Amino acid sequence: MIKDRVFIFLIVNAMLVIVGYAMAIFTSGAALETMQWIKGSVLFAGIINLLTLPYTFLKRAACYFQPYFIFGVFLLATAIYAGQPVYSFLRTLTFLIPFCYIFFSLAFLVSGYSFSQVLTAFLYAVHLIYCIPVFCFLFFGQTTSYINLYYISTDPYTSLGFASNHYGWAGCIVLVTGWDLLRNHQGLSRAGKYYLVIMSLIAVYLILASGNRTSWIVLLICTMTVIFFNSRLGLLRKAVLLSIPLGLVIWLSRLPDSAVTNRLQKTYTQMERGESRIARAITSAQYANTNLQVWMTGWGMFSPPASLMKSMHNSYFEVLFGAGLPAFCYFLWHFVILPCKNLYRYFSRQYLFLIPVIIIPFFESNLTGGQFLFFPWFVFTLMTGLYRSDIRTTELFFEKQAQPEKIEGKAYD
Repeated sequence: MIKDRVFIFLIVNAMLVIVGYAMAIFTSGAALETMQWIKGSVLFAGIINLLTLPYTFLKRAACYFQPYFIFGVFLLATAIYAGQPVYSFLRTLTFLIPFCYIFFSLAFLVSGYSFSQVLTAFLYAVHLIYCIPVFCFLFFGQTTSYINLYYISTDPYTSLGFASNHYGWAGCIVLVTGWDLLRNHQGLSRAGKYYLVIMSLIAVYLILASGNRTSWIVLLICTMTVIFFNSRLGLLRKAVLLSIPLGLVIWLSRLPDSAVTNRLQKTYTQMERGESRIARAITSAQYANTNLQVWMTGWGMFSPPASLMKSMHNSYFEVLFGAGLPAFCYFLWHFVILPCKNLYRYFSRQYLFLIPVIIIPFFESNLTGGQFLFFPWFVFTLMTGLYRSDIRTTELFFEKQAQPEKIEGKAYD
């Protein structure tokens, strides 16, 4: 499968997003336009490659795409209500075009390979892609000398290659994909296992040192999930897994300049003064209450009224207030509820990969193809949300009548 052109194009597109962040930061923004052209060209090439696939497959896959097509048309139509209709329309396309590309790429891969093959391949690929910030930290960050990546210097972008939030988010992805591979891929060599364990430990450190509180929430939820909901893991291993992040937290909290100490202090201050994201949500809700049509039609995707703040820093609220409550409920069902339901039902809680890609967008906007978590977010949610059975024929692709068996305590092969 790793030689399949559809898979290769999709992975290269995802990788270029992370490389683009690094190049833009290392060149102080000089490479930003060049990387945008490169990413756009590779995306266009990937779409052209999809169009060369058999017509019968594209026609059948398009049938399953109809609900998303209607959703996309509705999002584009919200530009009518935007203060800047052309900007809203074009910006919405930066979500819809990459999303369509991901959908049809996954449709082709799942129709030609077993679901476990596709999932394992993406876990490996996403893990390696998001190891780029980790390696960047190791090469340029003087390893563990930084205990507070949030306040490294007045210009953190030029000293470590990525912003502190990027390190936290990348650490979450590396950690959960590494865990999922260790737990579910039985073909791993001993060297591969050692590599994943080492990278996971570094990822935990980066999550805590980044000062990114969203990543801390992800780490907490993942740890609690493993401890309380994984019956196959012995008590001793659970104690070891708990002691690693807990020990790092205790150590960093005793250092006055650490990210843990500083960010906790800032959290207490924000609790007294009010948190900016909550304030934005309240202000947006008040605006919608005085303009009731906003709850139904939204104010236009990516184009809030001039009187409000430019960005919600929340992907879900972007849809809620940008496209209205009906579109938000549809989005919530297909990209949160259904994936989590299927993951719980069919995989017996063997995997963690959905946790960061569902939680992090609640604290950051990731709705356009160039955003940090766009590709893993929609790859993983579409895979689990549309999953019905492990059938390797195009005719039965996403067959609703098939009833898959639950995976009880073993990797799905």
